[in-house]
Amino acid sequence: MNPDIEKSLKDTHEELDPLKVQQIFSKIRDEDIALFHMQASLCRPLDLLVTHVPAPPVCIRPTVAVSANVKNEDDLTMQIAEMVYCN
Repeated sequence: MNPDIEKSLKDTHEELDPLKVQQIFSKIRDEDIALFHMQASLCRPLDLLVTHVPAPPVCIRPTVAVSANVKNEDDLTMQIAEMVYCN
């Protein structure tokens, strides 16, 4: 590789947080989507970002009684809570 290019690549560094990536993807024009081997009528790069996590209602994931006085959340509820906490 060209040494000048290597030096400039090492000098340029930008942290991309999820909101910044969402802004960049939303600015991609329909004419440029073909460069991603995508069809603008079917899918856009912005569609590849997960922005919503579906959660089933509480009636499907009820609390579980461990003993007479102790109740615990359903495994699915715990997983959803962990995903929300991590994000």
